[in-house]
Amino acid sequence: MFEGVYQFEVNFESGRGKLPIFYRKASASISMFPAKTKEAEKLIPQKIKRLMKVDELIPGITLLGLAGFKYEDTDIGQYNEVAITVPLIEKSIPIRNLGLTRFISSLIRGDFRVHIRHLPVTTEIAREAGVVIYNYPKFVAEIEFEDNGKNFSLTKDKEKILSLEVKRMFKTSIKKKFLFTTFQQKDGAVIKAEVLAEGEDIEIGFFSSEINPNINTEIGKELCSLLILRRSFISMFIPKMRAILHLPVKIA
Repeated sequence: MFEGVYQFEVNFESGRGKLPIFYRKASASISMFPAKTKEAEKLIPQKIKRLMKVDELIPGITLLGLAGFKYEDTDIGQYNEVAITVPLIEKSIPIRNLGLTRFISSLIRGDFRVHIRHLPVTTEIAREAGVVIYNYPKFVAEIEFEDNGKNFSLTKDKEKILSLEVKRMFKTSIKKKFLFTTFQQKDGAVIKAEVLAEGEDIEIGFFSSEINPNINTEIGKELCSLLILRRSFISMFIPKMRAILHLPVKIA
């Protein structure tokens, strides 16, 4: 997947890297939790709202994403990351095309559009690259994985923010391509960036993961106000993943 993709070197204050960023060896633990649409809408920047709206599973209920990534070989070094995301869809899409059927179709295609609400990482160069280029809401924290990468915890200044525990998964031999498109607001403009990924030996589970947020932290408190259930609607574990984070483009 990397062949034919031109890269150039970049000198960040915290180190040297390349763009677009190649992730040659990684794993991902991804869960989606039922959440309140009205609360999720409050998290979307106004300029993005002009183009997009919160995608819904059923009226009033969306799916908040929580993902943990272990990046073992990348162009900005080895690091871990946790993503908290809100699903989006274009405002022009008719209501009749929304809902469970449309979500299942998106899942089968592996095509997801999201706004990233929080994106903590474990290294300074990963934070810097994400903030400067993509305006991702990154901060440096401690992220630890267990059970070969399925379970993870997020801690900042020795205070646990959240943890995810996977109860059960169904192993498959699925090999699949994914397209994750992120929409952020930067310098008064809306920018989007595409993450093209390939995964192998994907494991899938329904109502199989449990999130434990710490209400005494800002992120934990926010999650408690958003979530309807602390048990995931659907979860995926991708033990073998490669990806490319392409450069952002201005769309509005």
